[in-house]
Amino acid sequence: MRAFIVRPFGVKKGINFDRVEAELIAPALEALKFSGRTTGEILRAGNIRTDMFQELLVADLVIADISTNNANAFYELGIRHALRDRHTYLLRSRTREPKMEATPKTEEPPSTPAAKTESDEVPFDLRTDRYLAYDPEDPRASLEALVTGLRETLASGNKDSPVFFSLPALKVQDRSAFTPVPQDFGEEVVRALEAQQRERLALFALEVNGLPWETEGLRTIGRAQFKAKYMRDAKSTWEAVRRLEPNDVEANLLLATIYAQLGNITDSNLCVERVTGSDRVTAADLAEAYALLARNHKNLWLAEWNNLEAAEQRRVQAFSSPLLLGTFRDYAKAFQQDLNAFYPGINALALLVVFAELVKAFPDEWANRYPDDQTSAVELAKLQSELQSLKAAMDFCIASNKQRLADTDIWLNITKADFVLLTSKRPGQVEHEYRSATLGLNEMAKDAIRRQLQIYLSLDVLVENTNAALKALGQAKAEPKKETKAPPDHVMLFTGHRVDAPGRAKPRFPAQCEAKVRAEIQKVVESVKTIAKGRILGIAGAASGGDILFHEVCRDLGVETKICLALPADQYIAASVKPSAGDWERRFFELGAAADDIPRLAEKSELEGWLATKRDYDIWQRNNLWELCHALVQDAAHVGLIALWDGQKGDGPGGTEHMVRIARERGARIDILDTRDICGSPR
Repeated sequence: MRAFIVRPFGVKKGINFDRVEAELIAPALEALKFSGRTTGEILRAGNIRTDMFQELLVADLVIADISTNNANAFYELGIRHALRDRHTYLLRSRTREPKMEATPKTEEPPSTPAAKTESDEVPFDLRTDRYLAYDPEDPRASLEALVTGLRETLASGNKDSPVFFSLPALKVQDRSAFTPVPQDFGEEVVRALEAQQRERLALFALEVNGLPWETEGLRTIGRAQFKAKYMRDAKSTWEAVRRLEPNDVEANLLLATIYAQLGNITDSNLCVERVTGSDRVTAADLAEAYALLARNHKNLWLAEWNNLEAAEQRRVQAFSSPLLLGTFRDYAKAFQQDLNAFYPGINALALLVVFAELVKAFPDEWANRYPDDQTSAVELAKLQSELQSLKAAMDFCIASNKQRLADTDIWLNITKADFVLLTSKRPGQVEHEYRSATLGLNEMAKDAIRRQLQIYLSLDVLVENTNAALKALGQAKAEPKKETKAPPDHVMLFTGHRVDAPGRAKPRFPAQCEAKVRAEIQKVVESVKTIAKGRILGIAGAASGGDILFHEVCRDLGVETKICLALPADQYIAASVKPSAGDWERRFFELGAAADDIPRLAEKSELEGWLATKRDYDIWQRNNLWELCHALVQDAAHVGLIALWDGQKGDGPGGTEHMVRIARERGARIDILDTRDICGSPR
């Protein structure tokens, strides 16, 4: 997440505002893992005012210090209040009286009171707003209070802008229009999607954190993951969007689908509630939301009777369940939101036709729902009238959408075929419509249609029309299955020091300690083998020292490993293999690390394009995240990190300490092999 600080610069009216940021604001933002500060950190060429306007609009949090009547600070605060309705936090210096020198009793006291030097009166328009007061002589003393206040502000859904509070009909600006993703980033996402590089998409989702266009970057990645059916990854990405925008309509609609597919119906329904309760929702969004809710209820209805063996039991249970009419009402409600929404419309019609057919099959069951035959007949007439009205509405919906879309929408064509099945008494017409609608359709889509048709056969309704539709679809063909391995039970991600280069000032992994290190790595791998209930996969780079030893130990113990290289083999060898004395280069090639199918992160060590603006980030930090993503996307039951580490920060960015930190943040189990204990290295 990204923050922006509105404050005076330097010393103003006795307050050192640079010190306040350094000792109070910056540590609080670091504790909450926020990037972004003031316009002073923006190094690119351009108009600073434009940068300031954009930051005030897109920042997830703005902290404004209003200790002095600084015109620029109030101007920026006013812009923020006009653009965003929440997540603006106010600070001000606590007023302190200057110390007075003691005076002899014989002297007269000063004729005028001492002036208040540290801060000015809060302007009238902001006097009702809450703010945190800090001591300008000791700003760090308020750090805990600021962290707590910021955390509560971010968690709250309350508006804190007096503009939006006073004008409730005012609409918040859509940040996406002002923060488009860079073109080269969008192209990288497309390339990763086409190449089915699931781990690279997961990497991008971590890397956009803190960038000005973070939300839109996550949105781009989440759409790609959803399209590729990487549902667990898409769940994480869209949840990240929702942490930034809790009531984001697209995020909640997609999460409703994702949760349902992952079997979490409760959270799916809660996502729908967020959409239907939003004040930024369109008619089409509402139609989709209520349709998702209806689909969840339909699946519950199917689960009630689908597994019953006796056909008559299935029909009775399906008819008697209140979920049948309830689900119809949900789909009808979705259709009413947007009469162009043919998906909920055709589902509402299908369920009502099924119900009407079952009423014919079980007239006594229908009659027994009411106190007398007259009431039963009246309700049946209402049902028939509603059915005719829905048929007419769907007929008009299909015709108008056909006029607008012609034959370009496959699912509209299938909806028309479904409508004919539900309304026609000519099976030949049904067969013709389905044959035309499904021409060239892949088997996966055809199977989805067959599953819907099977519902009618299971309930013994619309049998002739359904068989005609199935005839048009043809026999299901088993598509050749891709050879895929079952997810591993355990993934072991390894990180560790290289063997010390000759002449290293402070030993960390001396060459003579290699055998001891190998033995310790072997103990951990063997312990994993004893508890694993399935396949084990090891993942590591191929640097001299720990990485190569890990791969060799796994090879000797029959454990599969994956090598990941940050750079092409020749560059990687120069950076991470050759600096250590010994035969490490030969062993690198023996592992096959130079093979063409070894995953490589980048073609060169310099970050460029969309990543060039990410501060304090380099190829080796990126490589750690990339290797971690390789481990996480395996969908393993257990993911652990083995770290050959001396417990200290490394010689540069990235390295073992960084990998341990990011793995710990994501809850991975960590086994640390301390080289100080193994090799007797100095602490």
